[in-house]
Amino acid sequence: MNLPVVPFGKPRGERADALRNRERLLRTAREMIDEQGTQKVTMDALADRAGLGKGTVFRR
Repeated sequence: MNLPVVPFGKPRGERADALRNRERLLRTAREMIDEQGTQKVTMDALADRAGLGKGTVFRR
């Protein structure tokens, strides 16, 4: 029998560093798209230009 998982308490808010990273990624992605178009933007290039790890790109 598989019972649903029910979280307890309030959901956590976004950490300040996670918020900064998300905003940095969005800003960087917009710049890259404006300069190169969507076909040229890769996850690796976005992570490199934003100065963040590729895992952060996937999480945010």
